[in-house]
Amino acid sequence: MITFPLFQFLRWLLVIVTGRGYDRAGWMNNLHHKLSYRLHTWKPAFGLRGIRTVPAPGMPGKFLYVRAEDGGVAHQLIVYRQYEPFESSVVRTYLKPGMTVYNIGANIGYYVLLASESVGRRGTVYAFEPEPRNVELLKKNVAENNASNVKVCPSALGAERGTAMLSLSSTNSGDHRLTAIADREHVSVPVTTIDDLIEAGYPKPDVIIMDVQGSELDVVRGSIELLKSRSPLVIFTEFWPEGLNERHANGASELLEILGTSGFQFHRIDEKQKRISAVTAESLRSSVRGSTEVNLLVAR
Repeated sequence: MITFPLFQFLRWLLVIVTGRGYDRAGWMNNLHHKLSYRLHTWKPAFGLRGIRTVPAPGMPGKFLYVRAEDGGVAHQLIVYRQYEPFESSVVRTYLKPGMTVYNIGANIGYYVLLASESVGRRGTVYAFEPEPRNVELLKKNVAENNASNVKVCPSALGAERGTAMLSLSSTNSGDHRLTAIADREHVSVPVTTIDDLIEAGYPKPDVIIMDVQGSELDVVRGSIELLKSRSPLVIFTEFWPEGLNERHANGASELLEILGTSGFQFHRIDEKQKRISAVTAESLRSSVRGSTEVNLLVAR
């Protein structure tokens, strides 16, 4: 059995040689991904399997339970000891004490803990996550970090109330999708809408943090009354045309149109260049295509 210290050495070597994952040239990026994937597949041989704890980046004294085999958030935290550092810093600048935050697609709770810390005791974070294994770790991370201002909601958000089939990724806890994928395991999950939640007495969100793998349009369709209210609102969201268009014809364009006509301005968060740039819906349609993913700050 190869020892855990050897894995730590190889992790350190990977980072030193190829960088932490955001500032590399194209050829280095390809090399890095090959080496990083190899290191990920070797984790069990190093004794890295099952539930592990890792420090929560930028949150001294806090930690996250992760599944070592997960090639998504857990891999980033184990190998790089960080997760979306620039976007995390941007999110922090918009979160103020006393705010209400909806974290939609909360996964195991990285942004949940970040938001919990930022909004403080007077604020509330609603963490929406439908996948049962993610919910298990999410609840554990909230409880063990004493995040008493967080309410875990084991549900998906969408365009209407009901149930839906969630296609599970076997390799990435952040790639479960509310769409039928033939070669994946499926699980039935409850779905509600933002408008229904507010009608039921939930406070309106000041900030929405959303990453739902192509279902962003569904979430927006289910929040039309909130958008009509013209209340101050900031949305952090992934924009992935391929996923949006697979779920709905012209889904990417419709998402931009609804937000644009509701008075929102678009800003692209560039993790590599560490900057935020104002962009138009038209420029997003023309420059972000296919499987390309970008993170957006949408505000009015």
